Amino acid sequence: GGIVVTGEERTGVVPRRQDVLVRGDRIEAIGTGVSTRDAHVFNCRDKIVTVPWIDTHVHGWERLLRYRADALGFLDYLGTITGEDLSRMTAQDLALGEYAEAVSALDAGVGTMVSWCHAIRTRDDALTVLRRLYQAGGWTVFMHGYNSLAFATANPGPNLPDVLTTFREAQRLRYNPGGGGILKAGMAVVGPEFTPDLGQITSQVKWLDDTNKKLGTDNLLSLHDGIPGPHDARPGVKLMADAGLLRRNQLHVHGVVLSDEELSALARTGSGLSLSPAIDARVFGGVLAHDRAARAGVPPAVSSDDAAIGGFTLRDHVRALMTAQHQSATAAQQPLMTDADALATVTRNAAAALGLERMGVLRKGYQADVMLIDARRLDVGPVMAPTAVGAVLAAPPAAISHLMLGGRWRKYDGRLLGVDVDRLLDDVTAAIQRITAR
Repeated sequence: GGIVVTGEERTGVVPRRQDVLVRGDRIEAIGTGVSTRDAHVFNCRDKIVTVPWIDTHVHGWERLLRYRADALGFLDYLGTITGEDLSRMTAQDLALGEYAEAVSALDAGVGTMVSWCHAIRTRDDALTVLRRLYQAGGWTVFMHGYNSLAFATANPGPNLPDVLTTFREAQRLRYNPGGGGILKAGMAVVGPEFTPDLGQITSQVKWLDDTNKKLGTDNLLSLHDGIPGPHDARPGVKLMADAGLLRRNQLHVHGVVLSDEELSALARTGSGLSLSPAIDARVFGGVLAHDRAARAGVPPAVSSDDAAIGGFTLRDHVRALMTAQHQSATAAQQPLMTDADALATVTRNAAAALGLERMGVLRKGYQADVMLIDARRLDVGPVMAPTAVGAVLAAPPAAISHLMLGGRWRKYDGRLLGVDVDRLLDDVTAAIQRITAR
């Protein structure tokens, strides 16, 4: 009986009160008058029933350094966060940061997180982080990266034998009986905008092609491109397209100054695109226009990016994208981005960008990932069906009363399950004090 926001809303399609029936790890039915025989019934009259969000790119290990990058420019960020601070962090520190970010995301209704871990130095780093993310109980896509301080010098990219070990461990950790699991893995690489030629990215793409065939996987390759400055000299997506290196299982991040030609190339190959609008504007001076990407056939996803910048949540990034689009559309007298368009960037667009099947919307036969939002709160309500999508965008973590992933509760009556929050905060505080001591 709740107001059901499926994530598939379009202009003119209004959410309505319906029932959602979950059996096992799947949604069995959505509609009115659904049979409740032998079912545990939740009265959702005062709730919005919707799909959890997907964060397509976050450096979760930086959670231990939260707020330290709030006033840092890009080069200072590299020198401080991925330089001095990272040099003081152990594998256990990286894992603690990722775990803290993952459970914080669950509390905020983010059911799936792409851990873009550009801090991996050794095989032990990768496996320690991966196993701790598995314990967090959310869905994870783990991107095995390399210390990004090397952006400023020469970045050899992740060690491929270590990446192979990560891929195999990710397969083993696919499902956590307590909730969530490792959906897939991938490589987080620098890309041709930051390298002198295509040699490195060519070998990485071909290695991943071969490895996916051998393992029977659909693991990803992700890279930063469309960055003002580097893109001017070496337009990464164009270079990759011309060399036949674009793939469906790629996630391109930021894309601030990608050309229409490059966006069309991504669309032709089915590559994913993830924007981090608040940070893109702050660090790179702009945001890729949502309309341009959508018209080119690349519906963009939105991500939260740097966990060391404490002021920007995933919701803030969605709002930043809407603000940028509304500003440009108003000036050009074009239609404004709708709440439904915005919600798609963290639901169905995000699932498509990552190649996640039967995820990203509430639909019969899809994975039973369900979020309940308390509509009887001053910071959310009053909520009526025509405004329910906007309420989903605005709902703070405290308004999210329940979160189910794959048919298993991860948050219930406002409380995260299986997480000792006080102990976690104590552990994080102790780690921060040790890492930042000078």
